[in-house]
Amino acid sequence: MSRPMLYIGSLQIPWVAGLDMQQSYEPLDAIHNSRLADGTLDTAVRWSGKMRTRITGSGWIPPGLATLNRADDYVIKCIAPDSIGSPSNVITLPAARRTDTGADPYGIAIVNGEEVPAPVTGVVGDVATLTVVAGATLYQCWYYPQFTARLMELPREFLTNESSWPWSIVAEQT
Repeated sequence: MSRPMLYIGSLQIPWVAGLDMQQSYEPLDAIHNSRLADGTLDTAVRWSGKMRTRITGSGWIPPGLATLNRADDYVIKCIAPDSIGSPSNVITLPAARRTDTGADPYGIAIVNGEEVPAPVTGVVGDVATLTVVAGATLYQCWYYPQFTARLMELPREFLTNESSWPWSIVAEQT
């Protein structure tokens, strides 16, 4: 299976600019834990559910990030899959995911602690149905996130002595 292309807004990162691409996700929230006078843990949640992503890459050519700026919002079509686990083969996916060609969700099942393919037989709305696997104790549906974000720092790209072009982007969901 091939991975989908990375898009930042309308900018597509060419494969030869991202031969060594990595993406990570970090949750963002305003959650504060404190102890009450009797020692009970109190949690105050102001908001949650947003994320920060870090994307790094390196390739034979620069990725062409010069037109991106920190004042604009961009739809980021991610390249790193995320997953949802469930004891059921029917899994609700987040609406904030890629639905373009090549970014289809896929599934696995865990049988006796081993990963077994469990192809997605269909997605209706946000609900994915995975193939039932005998003896499965857990199913996972993998999908590619897509969300609107703002760059938190200007993209960096430079040339190394090895004739490669490393680059990085940090963005936070709006």
